[in-house]
Amino acid sequence: MKAFIIRTAQSKASAEEGKFSASHAKESTVLLMHPDDLATWNLKDGMCEHCTNLELGFDAVLAVKGSRYVHQGTVNLINSPWISSWIAYNQRSVDIDIEPTTDQPTPLETSYDNTLERPA
Repeated sequence: MKAFIIRTAQSKASAEEGKFSASHAKESTVLLMHPDDLATWNLKDGMCEHCTNLELGFDAVLAVKGSRYVHQGTVNLINSPWISSWIAYNQRSVDIDIEPTTDQPTPLETSYDNTLERPA
């Protein structure tokens, strides 16, 4: 599935509290999907999905959140330290694989550990 990297007014506001604050972590570790796609995939707000960057092989667990501003058939990822750590520099879209999981959203430390393992 194609995922687009975006910024939202809510993520900008939570970043002002600090990019490593709990509120920014909650706002930024989400996978935004069109409500019709949520219904098609039998997903509900707050459910977690295991997302894998198909190009780089890095993964993260993100909480699903419905948004009517997302185009049907695509997903949006909030531009944040969590997402920036597992996409290529300045990348604006990425192909991802999405699978259900019972895990909680990926902690930032794990995301940065993945960044350190990237090939040069």
